[in-house]
Order: sequence, then structure tokens, then C-alpha cells
Amino acid sequence: MKVIPVVLLLFLVSCCFCEEGGIVVSTSYGDVRGFQLKNIRAFFGIPYARPPLGDLRFKEPLPPRSWTGVRDATKFGADCPQKAWFLMAIFNRTHQISEDCLYLNVYTPKKPSGSGAHPVLVVIHGGSYRRGSGREYDGSVLAERDTVVVTINYRLGALGWLSTEDENALGNYGLLDQIEALKWVQKNIERFGGDPNRVTIMGCAAGASSAALHLTSVYSAGLFHGIILSSGSVVNPWTVLLPPYRPSDHAADLAEKLGCPTESTEDLVSCLRQKTAEELVETSVEGPPMISVWAPVIDGPGGVVPDSPRKLLAEGAFSKVPLMMGTASKEMSYIFADVKGIDFGVSSDMVEEMRSRWVERYPPQARTYIKDVIGLQYTDFDNIHDPAALRDNYIEFKTDYGYHSPMLHQASVHSSTGAPTWVYVFDYRSENNPRPKWMGTMQADDQVFIFGPGTLMLNDRFLLTETDREVSDMMRTFVTNFVRFGNPSPHGKLAEWKAFQTDEQVYLRVRRPEKTRMKDYFKTKVTALWTSYVPKIVRRVFNVSEYDVNPFGGSVIAGPVANSCHERKTTSRKRSAQSADLVTLAFLPHSAGLAKMKALGALCLFVLVSSCLGEEEDKLKVKTKYGDVHGFEIEAKSGKHVHAWFGIPYAEPPVGELRFTEARPPKKWEDVRDATQYAADCPQDKDRLEKIMNGTHAMSEDCLYLNIFAPEDEAGHHHPVIVVFPGAQYDWGTVRAFDGTALAEHEVVVVTVNYRMGVFGFLSTDDDEALGNYGLLDQIEALKWIQDNIARFGGDPKHVTLMGNLAGGNLVSLHLISPYSEGLFHGAIISSGGMMSPTAVLLPPYKAVDIATELAEKLGCSTESTKDIVSCLREKTADELVGTKVTGPAMMAFGAFAPTIDGPGGVIAAAPRAMLENNQFSKVPIMVGTTDKWGATAIRELKGVEFGISSDMNTDFRKTFCERYPEGPRSYINDMINFEYTDFRRLHDPAAIRDDLIRASADYHINTGMVFQAAAHAAGGGNVWMYEFHHVSENDPRPSWMGAHGSDDMVYVFGHSLMRASDSYEFDKTDEEVHHAVVDVVANFARTGDPTPTDNDGLKWPRYQGDTQTYLEIRGVQDSNVDNFFKAKKTALWTFYIPKLLYDAASEEEKASVNPFGGAR
Repeated sequence: MKVIPVVLLLFLVSCCFCEEGGIVVSTSYGDVRGFQLKNIRAFFGIPYARPPLGDLRFKEPLPPRSWTGVRDATKFGADCPQKAWFLMAIFNRTHQISEDCLYLNVYTPKKPSGSGAHPVLVVIHGGSYRRGSGREYDGSVLAERDTVVVTINYRLGALGWLSTEDENALGNYGLLDQIEALKWVQKNIERFGGDPNRVTIMGCAAGASSAALHLTSVYSAGLFHGIILSSGSVVNPWTVLLPPYRPSDHAADLAEKLGCPTESTEDLVSCLRQKTAEELVETSVEGPPMISVWAPVIDGPGGVVPDSPRKLLAEGAFSKVPLMMGTASKEMSYIFADVKGIDFGVSSDMVEEMRSRWVERYPPQARTYIKDVIGLQYTDFDNIHDPAALRDNYIEFKTDYGYHSPMLHQASVHSSTGAPTWVYVFDYRSENNPRPKWMGTMQADDQVFIFGPGTLMLNDRFLLTETDREVSDMMRTFVTNFVRFGNPSPHGKLAEWKAFQTDEQVYLRVRRPEKTRMKDYFKTKVTALWTSYVPKIVRRVFNVSEYDVNPFGGSVIAGPVANSCHERKTTSRKRSAQSADLVTLAFLPHSAGLAKMKALGALCLFVLVSSCLGEEEDKLKVKTKYGDVHGFEIEAKSGKHVHAWFGIPYAEPPVGELRFTEARPPKKWEDVRDATQYAADCPQDKDRLEKIMNGTHAMSEDCLYLNIFAPEDEAGHHHPVIVVFPGAQYDWGTVRAFDGTALAEHEVVVVTVNYRMGVFGFLSTDDDEALGNYGLLDQIEALKWIQDNIARFGGDPKHVTLMGNLAGGNLVSLHLISPYSEGLFHGAIISSGGMMSPTAVLLPPYKAVDIATELAEKLGCSTESTKDIVSCLREKTADELVGTKVTGPAMMAFGAFAPTIDGPGGVIAAAPRAMLENNQFSKVPIMVGTTDKWGATAIRELKGVEFGISSDMNTDFRKTFCERYPEGPRSYINDMINFEYTDFRRLHDPAAIRDDLIRASADYHINTGMVFQAAAHAAGGGNVWMYEFHHVSENDPRPSWMGAHGSDDMVYVFGHSLMRASDSYEFDKTDEEVHHAVVDVVANFARTGDPTPTDNDGLKWPRYQGDTQTYLEIRGVQDSNVDNFFKAKKTALWTFYIPKLLYDAASEEEKASVNPFGGAR
């Protein structure tokens, strides 16, 4: 054990020797001469990088040139360019300011450590990224405690942070300077008695946010081993410049004010290099609130700040080193320091004005809500008009928003990985503090008790009392303990300081030593306010289930602001293979093996390379055929991010003369279109829709818009596409019920489409005046748009799957037989619907013109000609058309206005059954399915139905099945239905009668038509998969007799957005498993045309074939099983026996057109 200090002493003698006039140390670039102060040695003004002058301005730092002779290191180097007032306020004297400022200072104990090299603390000064100096921090006070202290200068303001978002000025030079200093420390600190394997970085305010960014930067990995953050974190609202603010705009503003060209970034940067440093510093540029114009930027994969810090935290992409972080109890009280009369407080008008200005950082639609929440949370209702209370509440608001909540967010995430985390709240105020008492303990006050009063403005300095010195001793011990052990109080002598845990949020409240105590759950409520509730308000405003807004203001956290391709092709930001291993190691658990590290490194390299292949400057800004759109980012429950674009027009608004005509492509637009909100719903029964969706939404005929959910990944990836057509019935439905986030998480691009409904979408006069099927034609226009544009959103136009439920399922199925849709899609998922449903198409003997005439008559229109009818109906308001009810045939349960057969050359050339039997359909893979008790939907509103129904009620319901058949065979058919759907063991049991009716309704409307189509499709050469969904959540509030019914299967694809408000419930663990399993099979089907291309936990879903008729019963994940011959007997009833009865009763002319579900074929 004694060998270590001897070896160290020999080493120090060899590189550190006394010379007349000082102590000389040999660095890797040359010798430096320092000086001795009592118990420490100091070396000032050591260059760690080449002067960033001339062509090196706005570029990464380069290592310093070597020098000969001995360099004088007894004076501080020049301060980096900044406004001189700050330095005067701190030091009360002038000091040289120069761009040649990349120097550091080393304070080292006089004697070698008794147990080896000393731990090292590297201090990064603060100052809002635009001011400050390493001279502020007196490292001697910690060097006396056996710690080597390094303070550094780095570039500030425009010189440190200007970015044009391309290769001409990448930005983040201040961070790169700090990294260069850390590299110097690794190479040289041993020569000063420091241990390069025990380096802790520390910062306050902007110094803390800078330090925190090193946690998430691969460039810094391995260069430090612990971190201390005071009054700053990686997720403060001012840490990084986030969208919608653009660093290139600030660069252009600066250039314009200095008379520089802005046509190209190359010319802009070249001109700014010719300006003096003073011109750059003194020229003001308008910037965002609560953040410096010149600040770190997200420079994309391969950059220093590869992505939004909040996202990097969520993904665990940060170094898991020990973390000590703290804040002051009244961080932001300094904002009022110079306000006249502030000692007495502020007026309510001033607070209102400040809040109104502050809330402008949020989207306009959310501002009122957020301001109200702030007013509620930060108002002392016991002293509502008290000026002092108004002042203090506003300080608390700004402190919570800007400091406390971000700190706790980072501490929670950091500790959740198992990384040691310590949190403190500094709440001590000296009796000699000259500031007014209402200011309390504010930002950087803890630094006074670590480095001394020299960190204060001259006007705020004071002489330390005896108690102050005790607090100072305690704080310095905490810091040096942490630097030495990774624990601020390893022995608990000063205070019992426990580590912060996500489930036990303990922190140290620092007051005078005898009152310093452990506390728990600091500001948990306001942390939830800022990190959960406020973003939730914004999401709700935009009608999305998840909306990854920046919780501290601005727009969606949209990923990299800058072009992420610009610099990765050069060598300046590449690391050596050895460094790459260190980077990978820093972000992996300690137990990860070398093979895993190398695999991850290879994966990262692949991602970085592939992301350069045509990546857009902003992933959320997409250029379509008709114009640019800008979307937003959604954070899913899993933590993954999904990109979304809402309200993209795919057709011209069908208004005026375009009502009752085919859809036309949209007109082009010039500006970037905001695609962050759903467009209006198509006209329909507003009351019904509001009841189902539990809220109002705009409704307009200008409704032909689509929405896109896409996986967040690198450009160049082309994912399969699922196109969802909503529609519970032909006359109502909304895309807002279909949240594509879950599917997009599974690497699928989801498109949801609005289309005309009811009379607007399906009115027909059976001639050229109104051909009908406009809703189908809208969908076809949307599919054309997808073919032209979806690749730009990461979708593959050659892998498009249609998906629909109920009436939406009918429409998806009809595209299989429409020549207009051929080639526009490559698979179909049909849930509880299909072309063979009795609700799918209006069939003879019913005529669409009769329904149009009835509507015209009720609205007072002439019916002498179809031209008069259509011309008059075009003049009516949408409300009149929606509000006027027509009878329609009983069989059309999904609405009187429905798809029609428009003959050869039309959208639907012939009856669906005929086209299936004649093999006239697209042979794409299809997946068809329904719910176990679909028919419960039809009777759920009946009074007393939970106890069952009477025989009389059952008879009345069944009559509705039979009334659509010809009178002659009607009684035979009725008898057959009664026979088949009666439980003779429970003839008079109301519950049994109810359950029998549920089965009859489901078989008639959905099941047997589905089986008929599946059999025909398989027989014609198409691949088919069939399922029946049985799973019911234990949390489902609906009565158990309803089982899985209606759209329950789609709920487990799209989530809670499809639930009625009255039926909503939270998924439990089993539900989540079913949800993920269902989404998996849907995504697999879209990707491969097979829902289980490989065995999934031993379960392979076989294709439906005519001889086996296999299908999957979806229950719990472990309980699902494959069965055969789904509803075989009932299918025979409805598709063979009942048609046979009709056939036998029909005339010879009628026999060829028998429709098994009523009416003619």
C-alpha cells in the first residue's frame, strides 16, 4: 500500500519542480510556472485550446500549439468577449477581454495526497451563456481540502453559440470548448497531482445546464465521473433553444443588423467573421422569453446535443454517473431586485400583465387555460389583494417553472436508472445579507458558501458571521466528499443525507447546521403541474391522446432543430474506436457485456449513416405534392415518440356546386400549413357525436382531410401503411375516435381519413344528376393522395392496408370490388362489417331516387325532375340536410343514405354477392373479424335489459328481420329464425331470450356475411385470416351480459379514444397484454400480409381455408386459441336456407336476383 504514494511522489518530482520565482509543471504542450499561496499551489491562464480567431471563429476548438520555454501562469487569462458591466459588477476593476480566452486555472494542494492522486473538480461558470469568467470561483478554498480545482473560460454569446443550422456554423462552440478543457484535464491533471479517473464537473445556473448537457453528449462520455448541478438541469426551459425558436433566425437577425448578406449561410458566416468581437457582443438580437438568444442548440444525431434533452432523459440516453443537484428556495427573487417600490409588493395589474406576456410561449388555443391554472395555483386566496403576497406568489411561480420542477424531473429520471442521486434545497440566509428579506435565498447563494463572497455582485457582498462559516464548512465538506466518494455525506457526520429515489423522494434542506434536516417530496404537486398537467391541457386543446409538448413552453418537442446530416460526413466530430467503446459503456448498465456494447456501437453507426440519406432539416416539416405541412410529436405511454400531422387536405372542399359531385384534388398552398389540429368533422348528427365523444368539435362540409401518425425514425425508412376509414354508420363517425399512436409505435404509418357521410356522401338520384357514392370516391381520392405523398412521411405506398369497423368495415370491403380502387391498396382489415352485410349496399327493390325524393319533399323542393331536386338540395344548409329524417328501408340500419350500385363503369358495378361469386374482386390478403356478442349493441339501450327481455319484445324485434322479405315466404322465414334462435331449455327465461336475440342480430348483420365473404375470397385465391374477439376487461363498467360487443376489438387496437365516455375504463395488466398482442398482429399483417408470420409464444394463426375454416378466438394472451368452422350452421341458415326459401317462393324472373338478407339480389 505504501508503494502508491512513493511512485506518485517520484512522478510529481519528475514533472513538477521548483524554480526561482515559482513552481514549474511540464504539461503535454509545454512548461508552466505557477505560484504558491499558503497551503495550495495555483497555475492561472493555461491555454487548453488554440485561440479561436480569424477563420477559427465559429468553429470547434483545436488543441493548443506547443510552446518552448516556461510559460508564466501567475495571471488569469483574458475573459471571453461579453458586456463589461458584469465583470465590473463582480470584480470592480477592468480586466483584459479578448477572443483569445480559452484558458483554465488550476488550484492544487501543496502536498501530495496520502492515498494517491487527488480528486478533481472542474468548475463551469454560469452567466446566461453570455457572460461570466473562471475568475469568479476561488478554487483555493477547496484545494485546501485535498481537491484539485480547475476553473475554465469558454466562448460566450454569439461567439459561443451562433448557429446557422448547417455546416457553415454548427453552434455549441461553448460546449465544445468545455469538452476540450475536459480532454486537457484527462491528459494533464496528473502532473498537477490530480486523478483523471476521479473528475467531477460542477456548475451553477447556465454553468449547471452546460454541465448537465455533458451527461447527454457522447462527446463528453468518459471525460468525467460525477456531476454537481446548482440552480440548473438538463431540462430547464432555458437549457437548450427548442422549437419553434430557430438559431438560424437569430443568426440572420444579427447579420442584418451588422450589414451582412443573408442570402446564404456561407456568406453570412464569412461576413460575421470580419466583424469585431465588440460589434458581435454589443448588437442586440430579439430572442425567446426566459432564454438567451445565444444558447446550446440541438444539432442532431452525431452532434453535441443530439436530441431534445427531455427525450434523451426519457430514453435513458445519458451517463449514469453520481449526481448531486440543488436549488435555492427563492431562485427567481432577483427578477424584482431593481423594480421601484418592490419592497412593498406589486399590483395585481402588473402580475396580470406579466402572466399574459409569459403565457405567449404556449400555443394560442391553450393560453387562457394555462393562465387560469397558474392563477389558481399561484394565488394566496387569504391575501388576494396583498401586494407583497402577489410579489411572492409570482416569484414562486417563476421559480417552480424555471428551476424546481426541472430539477426534480431530472433527479427522478436519473435515480430511476439506479444512478446515485442526491438532492438539496439551499434555504440558509446570512444575518449580514444586505438584500431585503423578502428576496430570501436566491440563485447562486449556495455558491457563496462554497467558494466565498467573491461569487456575489459587489453590492451584495457581506462579511461572514460565525454561523455563516459553519454553513460554509458544511457545504464545502459536502462538495469535497462528493468529489472524493461520489457521496456528499458518506459517514453521516455532518448530516444524514440519504440518496434521492423515485419512490422515496428525499432531499436535504440546508439551513444552519443544527437545523439542516432530511425532508421528502419537495414540490411534487407543482412538478406534476408543469411536467404533466400543463402539457395535458395543450394535448386536450389539440384533441390528441398524447402530445409531446415542451412542458415549459414553446411547441412540440420536435427533435433536432438543425440539419443532422451536415457535419457527420466530416472527421471533426467522429471519435476513435477506443472512444466509441467508452461512449457506449457510459450509456449501458454496468452488467452489459462487451459483445452487447459492440453491437450497440454498430447499430448506432448504422443509424447515424442511414439518417444522412436525405434527412429533412425538420422531421416534422414535410413537403407534399400540394404544399408543406408541419406536424407535431406525441409521446406514447411506452416513452416512444410518434410524429403526427393532422388536418391535411386531400381534396378540394365539396361546397357550393361541388356538393353531390366527385372529389377533386386539393389546390396547392404556399405557406407551411399547420398540421397540429384535427380538421372539422363532416356534417352529421352533432348531438349524437358529442355524446359519444364527450365534447364538441367543429363540423363543416369542408372536411376532406386526413391525419398521419408515423414512427419517429431516420429518414429513408419506408414503413407499411394502414389507412383507417371511420364510420359507426354511414351517417356518423369521426377520425378523432381512432388514435394511431399505438400502431405507429409498432413501425406502421397510420392514416385516418374523413369522408362525406349521410346525404352528402351517398345521396343518389340514380342518374347523372347525382350518381352517389361520393363517400367512397372521397376515400379513393385519399388513397390516390397516399400513393403520391406517403413516402414523404416514411410510408411505403406499395404496402397500404385498408382498415375499417362497422360501416367503415363495409366501405373497406367495397373497395375490394371497385375498379376505381384497384392498385391503390394491398391488404384489408374488416372489423364487424363487410360487403355481404345487409347494411352494406342499397339493393333492389329499394331505389336511391325514392329516398332523395322524400328528402326533397320534406325540404320543400320541387321533385318534377332529378335536376330540380339536386339544384334545390344544393341551396339548403348542411344543418337542414342533416336534420331532416327520411324513412329508408328497414334493412339499412347504418343509414338511409348508403352506397348504391351505379352499374358498369361505376364505383360499384354490380351486387357484391354476384361479384364475389364471379371472382371479380382484388385478391389482396384480408383479415376479417368480429366481437363475440356484437348484437348486444342493438339492444343495450332497452329499459330493463340487464334482466332480460320478454317474449313479446323478442317477437317485435324479429319482425324487423322478416319485414324486409317478400310477403309470401315471410312467415316461413320467421319460423326458421325463431327455431334457430331459441333456447328450448330456457323458453321463458328473459335473460336467455335476450341472449338469443343478441346472437340472431349479430349473425344476421355481421357474422354470416363475413364468413361468406371469407370463403369466397379464399376460394378465389386470396389469403384470409379470421378472428372472433372475446376478451372483456375486469375494469369494464358495462354489465357482464354484454360481453365483447360492438367495436371492442378496435378499442384494443386504438385505445381509449374509441370508448364511449360513459363506458371508459383504464386497462389493467391483462388488458395491456391483449392490447399489445392485438396491435402486434395488426402491424404484422400490414407489414407482411400475415398476422403471425412467425410463432408468437407458440401460437401460429393459420389462414382461413374452405376445407378447415380455421379462425382465432382472441381471449387473454395465454387463453387465445385456434378453432374451426366459425358459425357454420348459422352461415348456412342465412346464405343457403333462407335464400332457398326465397328462391322457392319467387317467380322465374325473380329467382336470379335473390338476396339472402332481404330484398332482391
